[in-house]
Amino acid sequence: MRIDTTALSPGEQLLWRHGVVEPEHIDLDELAAAQGVEVRYRPLDGCAARLVVLRDRGIISVKQDIKSPGRQRFSLAHELAHWMCDRKAGGRLCAADDISPRNTEAMGREAEANSYASQLVLPDYLATPRAKALPFTLDGAQELAKPFRSSLTAAALKLLRHSEHPTALVCHGADGSYWFRKSKTFPSDAFICGELHHDSQGFALLYGAEGGRTRPHAEPATRWMSSSGTRGKELRCQSMKMPNGSVLSTLALPS
Repeated sequence: MRIDTTALSPGEQLLWRHGVVEPEHIDLDELAAAQGVEVRYRPLDGCAARLVVLRDRGIISVKQDIKSPGRQRFSLAHELAHWMCDRKAGGRLCAADDISPRNTEAMGREAEANSYASQLVLPDYLATPRAKALPFTLDGAQELAKPFRSSLTAAALKLLRHSEHPTALVCHGADGSYWFRKSKTFPSDAFICGELHHDSQGFALLYGAEGGRTRPHAEPATRWMSSSGTRGKELRCQSMKMPNGSVLSTLALPS
C-alpha cells in the first residue's frame, strides 16, 4: 500500500504510526492504551462517554449499554480525540448530542473531536477506495460500515463526502426536527423538506409501530425538496428507522 503520509490527517497519522493497513487492525482500546489512556465500560448517566485527565494519563469511561456498537466506538474515539488534541483543558463530559451529525458544522472543540474521531473510525486512506466503489444507499453504507465496525450513520456520511453525484443524507423525527448534509454537487437552491411527505415510504416507517428499511426506489423529488430544477423529476431514495425512532434517508438525484 502506497500512502502519502504527508497528506494524512492527524487521526490517520496516529493509525499509520501503529501499523493500521486494514480496517480490522483498528483497535481503539489498544490505541488508547498506547497513548496512556485506560478505557472502562460502565454505567453512565447523562453522557455517552467521559474523559478524566490525571496529569500524564487519562481514563475514558464509555457507557456500556449503548445499543449501537458503532456508536459506542465513535464515543470512545471522540474522547480519545479530546485526549490527543486538548487534554490540557481537563476532563470532558460528552452527551449524545456532542457526537451527533448535528454538530459536524459546529465550531469549537466538539466539532474538532468529531472530525478527528471520524478519521480514527473510518480513516480516508482505507475508506475512500471502498466508498468510491459503493452506491450511495443505506445498503452501501452498511457494506462500508461492516469491516470498520462503524455506525451506519458514520458510514453514510463518509459515502456522502466522497460522492461525485448530487446526493444528500437527511434525518427526520416525529417532532419535525432533522439534520441534513449535501454533496458538493447537490443543487445549491434545493431546500430539503423539514417534514416527511405523507406519501413517502419514509413517512410510513416514521409513524409505524415497527422498524425496518425500504429498498432503494424512485420517488418524485418534490416529496423531499423544493427546487426549480427538480420539478417533474424523480430521485432514488432509501429510508431506515433508527433505534431512537428517527428515520435516516439517502437521496440521489439524476446526474
